[in-house]
Amino acid sequence: MGLKEKIIEAEVNKVLASETSMDSIKDAIAKIAAKDEIISILEKIIAYDKTPAKIKEMAQKLLDQLVDDVDPVDPVDPVDPVDPVVDDGKLRTMFLFKSPVTGLPTEAGAYSSTLEWYSKKWTEEQRNLVCQMLQDAGANCIVTLVRCGDMSRDEIMTAIQGTEGERFKKYGLQHIPIYLSDNDQASFDDLDGHPTWIKELSEACLAGPATVPMILIGMEVGESDWWTNDRAGWMCQEFRGHLGGAIKVGVHIALGSWSGNTELVAQADVIVLEWPWSPSEAPEHTDADFNAVLAFALSLAGGKPLIAGEYAIDGTSEQAQRWGKLALAAGCTGALTGF
Repeated sequence: MGLKEKIIEAEVNKVLASETSMDSIKDAIAKIAAKDEIISILEKIIAYDKTPAKIKEMAQKLLDQLVDDVDPVDPVDPVDPVDPVVDDGKLRTMFLFKSPVTGLPTEAGAYSSTLEWYSKKWTEEQRNLVCQMLQDAGANCIVTLVRCGDMSRDEIMTAIQGTEGERFKKYGLQHIPIYLSDNDQASFDDLDGHPTWIKELSEACLAGPATVPMILIGMEVGESDWWTNDRAGWMCQEFRGHLGGAIKVGVHIALGSWSGNTELVAQADVIVLEWPWSPSEAPEHTDADFNAVLAFALSLAGGKPLIAGEYAIDGTSEQAQRWGKLALAAGCTGALTGF
């Protein structure tokens, strides 16, 4: 059973164990996954000899109803096989997701983030399982934060050029490192250290072994007094000087901060957009809300590459995946929290 199936099975078991009516259970189940996926999971739950009797009974009742609800379909003529989808070069990943890995460091609630990758709290098994999850989902990149956590600069650079770079390459994942986080005040204040960090990070990313399509400057650029146009713009110039165009330089910026950072945006190769709501608030918003922000951001970008960066907290959710597809179809060159 793949990781996605394990996640669905865990959610289904929780619902089946709840003291609610069958109608409530059906409504809750319908939000977890497609009907055919739920039917497959229910059959496995029923067949498993260690499934508690109550859970097995509820699963059988629900399965009977779902099977009865399936509309008959007319037979269709066989079709010729189609060519596989050609890689369009757009970046796809989910740096926020509901964790399928026991004990993984989490953000608020039960969500995990690959931004915590360079942390000694992550085990080898956890790193491999997350890479496998991304690969299974069809992701082609992974986003990490290189100035937070408890690894030193030397350890991070060695990891990028060695163990972690090789790991990303093995799973077919390009590496997108983020330099600085809005909540990493100690790194903000370390002005003398920035030139060395920037130089060494640029050299490590150019050396491989994993492909690095872009280095991102900051999380939530413009949302801290530290992030002035001059300071962040200087970082863009420093990175571009070391990278020589071989790797793009992007800025991660919230829509609300964009108007005050036009000079910075002008110096970046790519804009990575944070939607104007907390990722955890995504379920409160509609497709129309998402599309309104997307259309406005594309108009502001004026043709500069725009990546949908942060719009949902669970990249495995149906909503996050739908929004990522909407962004890519509208012209974005990447979707980073679900696709």
